[in-house]
Amino acid sequence: MTFLSFFTTGLILLGLQTLLSNLFFSGNLVVELSLILVIYAGFNLTWARGGILSFIIGFLMDCLMGSVSGLFALSYLVFFLLANIVSTRVYAERFAFIMGFVGLCVFIEGILIASFYRLTFDMDMFHHLGDIFLPQAIIAGLLAPWFFTLFRRLGDLHSCRNYTRG
Repeated sequence: MTFLSFFTTGLILLGLQTLLSNLFFSGNLVVELSLILVIYAGFNLTWARGGILSFIIGFLMDCLMGSVSGLFALSYLVFFLLANIVSTRVYAERFAFIMGFVGLCVFIEGILIASFYRLTFDMDMFHHLGDIFLPQAIIAGLLAPWFFTLFRRLGDLHSCRNYTRG
């Protein structure tokens, strides 16, 4: 997938995850589809392109969620870098690894968000670890292999299209 394909897919996923959150969970639980894309980009893009992409998607997530500006942008950038480092050391094509890694990243993101709100606004969100952040991590982990396969097929489709053009 090219950078523009990643960006377009990210915009679609941001809209889809907001729609699914409001439709099925009344806005209380957000399935982190955009973070799955950021982690996939960490496995497949270079530092510069992937870093820019993850920062932009995180910033757009900040805008959509109405959170403190930069919270998701910074966390998405950190998770991209983590995935990029892990991809050089581990064979990351197995479904079990993908599920575990994405689930862990989503859960750690929940802990980071709860910690941030605790430190800055003195709001205790740690009681949501079991009822919001853990189901969010499990759902994202279960969906991750399917989305990785989808992203790979979109990349293959784009490569075939470029190959036939000449």
